[in-house]
Amino acid sequence: MEPAQILTHLARILSLRRQEQPNQPYHLLLTSTLSLTPQVQRQISSSERWNDFRHYMHQFGRMDRMLTLKILEQSNQHTSGYQSLARLILQGYFSTILTTNIDSHLEQALIQEGLSTHNLQLLIPDRDKDDYIVQELERRDKGIQIVKLHGSLHDQAVPESFPDFFEIRQTLRESIARYLQQDIIIVGSLEQDMDILRALSMYTRQNSTYYVLDHPPAGDDQLVALLEARGKNPDTYTIAGEAITFDSFFNTLEDLLANQDANPRTETVSTTYKIKRPAPIKASSEDRLKADILLVTVTETETLAVLVAVKEQVGTVYQRKFRNNQTYYDLGLINGAQVFLVRSTMGSGGPDGSTLTINEAIGALQPSAVIMVGIAFGLQERKQQIGDILVSQKLRGYEMQRYGTSKDGLQTPVIIPRGDLVPASPMLLDRVESGKLDWPGAPVHSGVILSGEKLVDNKSLRDQLLQLEPEAIGGEMEGEGLYAVAYRNRIHWLLVKAICDWADGNKARGKDKKQKLAAKNAADFILHILQKTRLI
Repeated sequence: MEPAQILTHLARILSLRRQEQPNQPYHLLLTSTLSLTPQVQRQISSSERWNDFRHYMHQFGRMDRMLTLKILEQSNQHTSGYQSLARLILQGYFSTILTTNIDSHLEQALIQEGLSTHNLQLLIPDRDKDDYIVQELERRDKGIQIVKLHGSLHDQAVPESFPDFFEIRQTLRESIARYLQQDIIIVGSLEQDMDILRALSMYTRQNSTYYVLDHPPAGDDQLVALLEARGKNPDTYTIAGEAITFDSFFNTLEDLLANQDANPRTETVSTTYKIKRPAPIKASSEDRLKADILLVTVTETETLAVLVAVKEQVGTVYQRKFRNNQTYYDLGLINGAQVFLVRSTMGSGGPDGSTLTINEAIGALQPSAVIMVGIAFGLQERKQQIGDILVSQKLRGYEMQRYGTSKDGLQTPVIIPRGDLVPASPMLLDRVESGKLDWPGAPVHSGVILSGEKLVDNKSLRDQLLQLEPEAIGGEMEGEGLYAVAYRNRIHWLLVKAICDWADGNKARGKDKKQKLAAKNAADFILHILQKTRLI
């Protein structure tokens, strides 16, 4: 295959950089989709669907999970590509390689090409201390470094949350982000590496970012959108297509660089290579919105409670921002975090329910975390009061059930819940626990919250739900949509709602007063957390 003009241009740039600025080579980012391919997922879990792979992995303990993942080390995929890359690294074209892969194929290729282990530095966040990693990244005399952002299988240093979303720790984020803002080649899709996308979005430095994919990028590809927001033409920096495999890219790049070094030229190569992809909705960089934290409300009472709390506690008056069919409320900076609010309609389903509303908001705002704030019903009346605050340590969807019959001959209905019991973000739960220490308001209860499409105001149904999940502390209608979208986008999520009734048929009694109290308590608590802790 004849190399595309854009690849020829990149080879020329790398050659010039090594000749003229040998101490400032391009950086390289290898993404997790290079090793966790659909084929590998199928070998491990018998399914190419990411959600099936995730559920399969989470049935194992840590040791069994490590053993199951050994297939990544045994796989011979990308062998020739890694050998070419190793030779390019040894020739000085790259020195710092960031990777979200957990296998050791690159390290093995470097050693096979003659690099001594003493001259290779591996930095692993789940093995090395953060301050040490930062110190080593800042060194000017560093040699070849590989930063394994999501851990290392060989070193038995893989996060407990694997393969769920990751988050670059605050102590590392600025240092890693600085590397990502320099001239870099990103190989592979970032669809499973949302932490990297968020770090890339921290600044708008006008660096050169080349994007290598084995398929044309989708119209909503977020890295393409980021390049456009920086005023770059993605067609100039994206090397994509079915023929652009990991192996073919580095094999061809190695050949081109060998030719460049043998026949040095000074002229530049025109970059007219066009990528065929669906056209995304255009927006100027001035029009783009960016949130660190997205708050979600449903009712008018909940929305007003948040807006009033922000004005009273922070002194900020919201600004409305309009994107497509949605209104976003810009709440300004709160303790260094840019906070927005969006409102959905009741329930998770429907065109304006929480699922689609939050999904659209994540696409528009790129938040690091989504927190749903509002009102709920309580389930532990003896331990709770109206206005008490509920935090979703876990969420149980109750709509998916098996409605069977007992085998006792009495035709007794037997209901078995089939919905997921899912944990909320450990980071956000940690901030809640920290904020509770000096919270002067209503009691805060953390536990399982039920979520479904029914507006429950019937004691019999409520008791039936409680039988399905006896430890549940409350219930509401939008959380399932929140979890589903946040999980698919690999971002932090949490549900914080306060009790306004007991779902016992008496919802109408003092409804307005109770709902306003509950909404206010939940909004005040979230503002307290935002002001007293760091969520980014």
